[in-house]
Amino acid sequence: MLKWIPAALLAVFFIGTGALPAAAAAAAAARAQWTPRVEARIANKTAPIPVGEVVVNGLVVMRLRTEMAGYLPEQRAEVAAERLQALVAAGLKPDDIIVDAATDKAFPRLKALGQVVATATEEEARKHGVTALRLVQSWASALKKALLLPGLSVSTERVVVPLGEKRVVRVGGAARGAITVASASGSANIVRFTPNPVTGNITLSGASVGKETLTLTREGATTTLTVAVQSYAGRVDAPRAITVTGRSVPADLIARYVVAGALSAARPSAGASAQVDAPTVSVVPLQAGQSQTVAVPLLLQGPDMIPVRKVARVAVTNRALPPAAPAALLYSNNPERVTRYGTLFAAYLTPSKGANRLLYHHQSAMDRAAQFTVELINEGSQPAQVHVIGGAAGPVRDTVWVGYRAASVFVRDLTEDVGVVVQVPGRSRIPLTAQRLAPGLTISGIAQLRQTTGKPLLVRVAADIPGDPRTATVELVSTPSPWEAGNLAALSDHVYPEPNKTLQASYQVGGRWAFASIGRTPIQGGTAERRLEGNYGVFYDIEFTLENPTDKASTAQIVFEPGAGLAGGIFLIDGRPVEIPQAGSRIEIPLARYPLAPGAKQVVRVRTLPLSGSNYPIRLTVRPPIVEERPVVTPEPVPVSSSGPGVGATNTVRP
Repeated sequence: MLKWIPAALLAVFFIGTGALPAAAAAAAAARAQWTPRVEARIANKTAPIPVGEVVVNGLVVMRLRTEMAGYLPEQRAEVAAERLQALVAAGLKPDDIIVDAATDKAFPRLKALGQVVATATEEEARKHGVTALRLVQSWASALKKALLLPGLSVSTERVVVPLGEKRVVRVGGAARGAITVASASGSANIVRFTPNPVTGNITLSGASVGKETLTLTREGATTTLTVAVQSYAGRVDAPRAITVTGRSVPADLIARYVVAGALSAARPSAGASAQVDAPTVSVVPLQAGQSQTVAVPLLLQGPDMIPVRKVARVAVTNRALPPAAPAALLYSNNPERVTRYGTLFAAYLTPSKGANRLLYHHQSAMDRAAQFTVELINEGSQPAQVHVIGGAAGPVRDTVWVGYRAASVFVRDLTEDVGVVVQVPGRSRIPLTAQRLAPGLTISGIAQLRQTTGKPLLVRVAADIPGDPRTATVELVSTPSPWEAGNLAALSDHVYPEPNKTLQASYQVGGRWAFASIGRTPIQGGTAERRLEGNYGVFYDIEFTLENPTDKASTAQIVFEPGAGLAGGIFLIDGRPVEIPQAGSRIEIPLARYPLAPGAKQVVRVRTLPLSGSNYPIRLTVRPPIVEERPVVTPEPVPVSSSGPGVGATNTVRP
């Protein structure tokens, strides 16, 4: 620094260099240990007249290019730097800096805390290509900006470090030298920290889950850093490929299974959950033999955990399976009105005998909600595989409609072989249905379950307690099973072998009518006492032979006649679906007409089943048309939402 300063130079370059005011001295005493760095330096030593610079906190605030009173620019810069050092020690703040152009308009001045820091001459201003006033204004602006720079800063005030991983925090600021780090707890049990002696950056290592506050110090400057060490909310494994079946599998069914497959690949940490991180999933229907890969974005999150976002890519293939006749009907309707929590039905599948048809129909008579569950439980240690066709409808208040809707979905999908192959890991369960059942509502479903590998699976239908750790909440996602046959109240005896009936009847023009009663004669259960009144869920295959032995053309028609009360009906008449959602008793509804030429003979095949919630028996009659009779009813299936598969076919489906 300069050892001496001529009075003439001081008179021109600095004016009013007396002692600092008492207020400034008090401010200096109250200052923190860190004070801004002020230094003078030469910008271009090789030039004929070197440029002097005043640097505050690493930022050039003043650049001097001309001599004054015989002093070179670098000497003038040293004088200005010494003056600023004294002012900074006195507590200089950006608001203390002003431009004084009133005292001497020819020599505008930069002032701080009432003291003159520097004065601009016209010659200096010309070197900078501006006016003297504009030059001083630029000094003031740069000095304020430099004083605002912190002594020590970090790239973030709060950082999350994954447990067992490392994160680097960039350190900035005007202070220089070594950095010391101290933790609020005085230990490194939660986070370990390593300053880099070259860059000054801090490497943080997560040692255990928790929070810690670190204090960083450098050359008297301090700052704090809050570190949270958290575990990830889980991981997402590669999802298992999905196999569907059917001549044409609808998009919404594929979306349901794809979402379930993606969620099955999620492995949330304890206390975390997984969900689909998008309002829709794009899928296309699959014809037999086709495949597609569907991207499902997932989000895993939990309290005080690092969220995990990953796209699960689920491969879907539509392949054919050989048909299988049902060996038994598993009937869950006792009690129909649910009055308490617990298992409603439990029975084993019979893979060695063929497929099983499961029917359930339950209405909540409780005063609180239940979690209605239909699940497959694998008590063995090895995985099992089952082909599932069908699903559930409801919950709704209309007990007739919900049974009709469930059967409508099932008959359609069974006819088209539309289903999915479900994998049940060992010692696990897969909920086929998991829905909230509110008081007064009814849920109904029918499905064909064909187990192809593994130990016989246990089928459980239940009204479980919402929020209970044992209660399943996510459909088609496997979890460890808390149930086995030994801790259920009892296995159900509502298991009915050979749930199919065949009937034949003949109709002659001018002679006898043909009649077929549906649901009148109960099928037998496993014991002599167990009979299935109404034969709900039992398929009837009816063969009507129509003859016209006369010499005149005639017409025969098939009529649906509810006989025991409100009832619906689903019929496949020579493969053509005809659906009656509901009809009152003593009403005849024509289903189909057949013109019969003289001497003609025709066989008509009808397939139907008694519907849950409807009043059976009903009767089908083949007779001549009645004059002015209502036209044949051939309604389309009702387009409503259902938890079961196969409703609609769109390219973008909400999961």
